Amino acid sequence: MNNLTTVRIDIGGKQVPIFSRVSIRQWIDQHHTFELTVPIEEVEGEGGMTINKSKEFIGQTARVTIKYQQGAGDSFVFKGFVTQLSLSKQASSGNAVVIRGFSASVLLEQGTRYGAYYQEDHAAIVDKVLKEYDRDLLSPTVKPRNNRKEDYVVKFDESSYNFLHRFAAATGNWFYFDGEKTIFGDVPGDPPIKLLFGEDMSAFDMRMDLPGGEFFVDDYDPTRSEQARSHSKEVKVAGLGEYGQLLIDKAEQLYPERTYSRPPLPAPTDADAKLFAGYEKKASVANAVIFSGSSNRVGLKVGSVISVGEQSGLQGRRTASFGQYRIISISHEADLGGGYSNRFEAIPAGVEFRTNPSFYTPRATPQLAKILHNDDPEHLGRVRVLFLWQSAQQDATGSTWIRVLTPYNGDVDQGMYFVPELDTTVMVIFDNDDPARPIVAGVTYHKNVRQDKFYSQNNHYKTIITRGGNHLVIGDEAGKEFISLYNRDKKNHIRLALDNTHITVKSEGTINLEADTINLKANKVNIDAKTAWNVKAGDTDIQVNGNMSLDAKGTASLSGNQTDIGGLTTTVNGKTSTKICSDVMLELDGGPMAMLKGTMVMIN
Repeated sequence: MNNLTTVRIDIGGKQVPIFSRVSIRQWIDQHHTFELTVPIEEVEGEGGMTINKSKEFIGQTARVTIKYQQGAGDSFVFKGFVTQLSLSKQASSGNAVVIRGFSASVLLEQGTRYGAYYQEDHAAIVDKVLKEYDRDLLSPTVKPRNNRKEDYVVKFDESSYNFLHRFAAATGNWFYFDGEKTIFGDVPGDPPIKLLFGEDMSAFDMRMDLPGGEFFVDDYDPTRSEQARSHSKEVKVAGLGEYGQLLIDKAEQLYPERTYSRPPLPAPTDADAKLFAGYEKKASVANAVIFSGSSNRVGLKVGSVISVGEQSGLQGRRTASFGQYRIISISHEADLGGGYSNRFEAIPAGVEFRTNPSFYTPRATPQLAKILHNDDPEHLGRVRVLFLWQSAQQDATGSTWIRVLTPYNGDVDQGMYFVPELDTTVMVIFDNDDPARPIVAGVTYHKNVRQDKFYSQNNHYKTIITRGGNHLVIGDEAGKEFISLYNRDKKNHIRLALDNTHITVKSEGTINLEADTINLKANKVNIDAKTAWNVKAGDTDIQVNGNMSLDAKGTASLSGNQTDIGGLTTTVNGKTSTKICSDVMLELDGGPMAMLKGTMVMIN
């Protein structure tokens, strides 16, 4: 087979026909790089000595296609951007322009660095992230393996490239750029490319690395007030070949200490915790077996599956198989004379997914936000907020339902219940600095919520004032301490004051006291009714240890079905006249002696 190749280079849509050397390096978890060495006359014209015309290459798209000169076979396509030019002068090879750049995936380093995704599935989240980029250059294929809906996912002060790597690791998906297409989710089902040692391959190596030991995943769900937990031993990992389980067993023997791992997304149930434990364990052992080799086979790229074998026996009638592997890094070298070679690293093809070991997890610091919703369907006092960075991006998505810190709570119907009002500015902190786990820490004052009414240089007042104008005011000025409770405009007012030691209860309407028993106890009780005083009771018992006086400016009436007036001495005195009458019978009984005396006594 003729292994000579032809290379086509296009920059900004124009072909560069003559070149000296092409070098492309690809990684499954990094941006790819390329380097093109072109004789200076090819881009600057005859007699060109400096970079002039070629400066227009900066920022242009670059496309490299490598294929066999004769016969059928796979081709290799690479898309990228020119980001650097340099002039190279060599006594042996002459003057050249060296064109360098990155794969098209470098676009994902730019663009929006924040985003919130509330109750959306994996495909919808990835599509929203990618929609601001050139789809022709990235050619995205989004096919998540487990396209479930997540409650709340946050892209926080990070590039889209870092976020997608982080999100892929959290959801058990592949994410990489293969030189031509962007893959998120399951890997393409292309048939494996056969490589034979001694024919396509000139060298291969295999190594085994010990993975990490046991760990457990633990999380807490406030809606159920329960912990969710799973252990890595509950998860079985397939696809590592005959050495995989051996390496896992050896690692667990060497590292028996169980470490704690926080799930990358909230895990409200044990099943969720087990799912995340599975993702983490599979990712930790993905690189346990590494196959590396050199070949001259065109068409290999990151993500490609290769089937490695070696012919043996007379005339190569038997083929020994070394297994199937997925390429995770590869470097390509080509020259104008048709020479081509590559060097690659690969992992067992059965590995379910591999994460990027170099992505970073953003750490969230306290932020300001505004209350978007406060009608928590679970009655847990939670709210949804809109962060300032969302307002700046005109994103009205808001957060998930998040908890509000309170000084105290206990069992059911215990504790303090204060839920911020809509549009209130609040300070938000984050559990374990995780941007997807916000907590409202409190509210902050600003110009529109000045407290001039209760301001004092000596900080005398503490207040609670609700939306409806209900006030609880505590005054701490020495000698004038008080506690005051009143509603809007003080139409109803209760005041407990230390000056003159008094309590005032005031209302412009009606004050109702209702209880099974009401006791009033004091050295002195004063009741002043300006218009009327009405007392209604089943039985009334009035006991006076000293004197009792009833005085009416008008008429005093005492009536009943039976009226008894008694005492050791009873005096009935009318200053002008006294009249005792009965409609039926009047009886006066003096016991041993009765006296009826006057200047004139008339008995009819």
